[in-house]
Amino acid sequence: MTIKPAGVTSPVAEPPAIRSIAPPLYMFTAAVGGITAGFVSITLGYVLVSRAFSVAAIAELVALNILPLTWRVLIGPMFDLSLTPRHWFLLSAIGAAVGLAPFAFVGLDPANLEFIDFMVLALGVFYALGSGAQTAAIAITSETAVRGRIAGWITAGNLGGVGIGGGLGLWLATHAGMTTAALTLAALCLVCASPMLLIRTPRTGAAQPFRAVVAALGRDAVALVSTRLGWLTIIAISLPMGQGAFIGLLPSVAKDWGASADLTASTTGLLAGMICVPGSLIGGYLCDRYPPQHVLAWSGIACALGEVAMAFGPRTPAAFVVFALANNLLLGVAYAAVAAVIYVGLKGSSGGTMGSLLGSLCNVPVVATTLLLGAVSVPYGANGMMLTEAVLGVGSALLYGTMAWLWRPRRLIGAALAA
Repeated sequence: MTIKPAGVTSPVAEPPAIRSIAPPLYMFTAAVGGITAGFVSITLGYVLVSRAFSVAAIAELVALNILPLTWRVLIGPMFDLSLTPRHWFLLSAIGAAVGLAPFAFVGLDPANLEFIDFMVLALGVFYALGSGAQTAAIAITSETAVRGRIAGWITAGNLGGVGIGGGLGLWLATHAGMTTAALTLAALCLVCASPMLLIRTPRTGAAQPFRAVVAALGRDAVALVSTRLGWLTIIAISLPMGQGAFIGLLPSVAKDWGASADLTASTTGLLAGMICVPGSLIGGYLCDRYPPQHVLAWSGIACALGEVAMAFGPRTPAAFVVFALANNLLLGVAYAAVAAVIYVGLKGSSGGTMGSLLGSLCNVPVVATTLLLGAVSVPYGANGMMLTEAVLGVGSALLYGTMAWLWRPRRLIGAALAA
């Protein structure tokens, strides 16, 4: 589909046409970041445990990989003012492939921890660039009415990519070696990025003076913090509900359930990626019908209940599979809701900036919770990790619900009082 950007005029020529892609294709582009995240949290997580790394050290690596996602607020404006989002995304995919390649040759032992830290951080930077560029492209090329659906497909691709990068990566690492695993995943990153070649995303400010573009970005930022809905959006994505931090650390404690390397790889990787797809699509569907912030709060409670059930359930390989897949299904719904909360309010003129701002905020609780669970794992083990995140999730959902009730529009308050 080819559309023309709204609100852009030029006295010299017609503004450049914009070409979108079908929502399902975003599942492939989103998989690029998921592959790198899955490689770090699942493949490295499981392999490093067998090489004298502690769960706390692995949690720090996972948090380090996520950390650049909190910096997106600093890089957001460049998506609106420099290269096109398509170009930024393709550059980030190439960077992800190049960042995975060194793991084919470096020794995964404590002596190389500094190099491993650096490469994990670099993969996080490329993930942040790709995610921000993709958000900017969505803001320019898509209508608001389909963004809940797009959020579902992107979440499906992201979590499905985690399954590929983690499950396939771990299987290859344990059966064919880390060299084969890293190079295969690097090639898959490039393949999954290819649908972005179909998108036409000219620079949002290409037909306007630079000063006017910057002023528009400022107005959109002020508008976000000047409305009740804007603050509820910020609060919803800044609270630790539906984050799934424990799911990212699950491979490092899989042996508590007697899960083998193959069972861990298939369950937390490929099977988890597959079960996340329907969960993500359900979440996207719900967000097209109900306020995404409300969907996020309810899904946060559901995720908490899933972790409580796993904490008090039996410690057998079969239980590991059932609970892991159930929690990944719920996580797909929650992550789709987070994405929808961010996408729904974006404007083409500031999609990169505002999307990156909100994207940074939503990843702050993920990093903090991951580090907290790593610290909790030392004295309290896997149960302590699950119950800690469950308490945070329920408490956050209740806090958001209370604030949404107190800040509801006055006409609704009057109707409630009259009733």
